[in-house]
Amino acid sequence: MKGVKKIVPSVPDQTVTIVFDPHKTNYETIAAAFEKIGYAIQPANKDVVSQD
Repeated sequence: MKGVKKIVPSVPDQTVTIVFDPHKTNYETIAAAFEKIGYAIQPANKDVVSQD
């Protein structure tokens, strides 16, 4: 996906960390893409949704 810089899965924690460029994509676009494949996502910290 355009704008996604890094995806780090953690099987033991059952989490995925996604680092993205907020100038190229946003949380809503990423969430919609995950919903299309049957997964719901939520930010780990509601105050920090994207990082450079």
